[in-house]
Amino acid sequence: MNLDTHLHAYVFAISFFIGMAMGVVYDVMRAIRLSIKHNDTIVCIEDIIYFSIYGYIIFNFFVKINNGMFIIFPFVAFFLGELTYFLSITKIVLYLFQLVIQGIIRLINIIYRPISYILCKIYHFFFKYLLKPLCKILYNIKHKLYTKCKLNHNKDKTNINKRKNKNRTKGKGDTLEVQKNKKNKA
Repeated sequence: MNLDTHLHAYVFAISFFIGMAMGVVYDVMRAIRLSIKHNDTIVCIEDIIYFSIYGYIIFNFFVKINNGMFIIFPFVAFFLGELTYFLSITKIVLYLFQLVIQGIIRLINIIYRPISYILCKIYHFFFKYLLKPLCKILYNIKHKLYTKCKLNHNKDKTNINKRKNKNRTKGKGDTLEVQKNKKNKA
């Protein structure tokens, strides 16, 4: 089923304006890249997202407007729309988007500074007046318990050693005095 001439002109015009609109979307991404530093991986991911969205729009265009027929002139119109946009008003639009993005960044910084100051003060208060004394208390308790346990452990060792010495003196390991006393008694 062929399209008549009016529908061809309609499809061409819509394709042309979609190409221009996608040029504007790409300029928004370029303005963000120029305002906020990106590494190459992020740029690659952004480009993949852009072209995925562009492909989805083109596919839907062909399905809904062009009755699912893939013909060459809408692709030419997409390309011409982007080319016209990039050769005509891209510098103005890119400059305006950069101004808007820089204004948003400044606004975020104006809001962020007092909040970060307050959060830093809360953190320092919490650390200085609550956490630090609590750590000192816990350290002192640990130190006291450790010294008590160490003393008790030393007492237990001396008691164990005394028991061992008593056991040694019985039987074969008797001291000389004990052996002499046994001989005298016998």
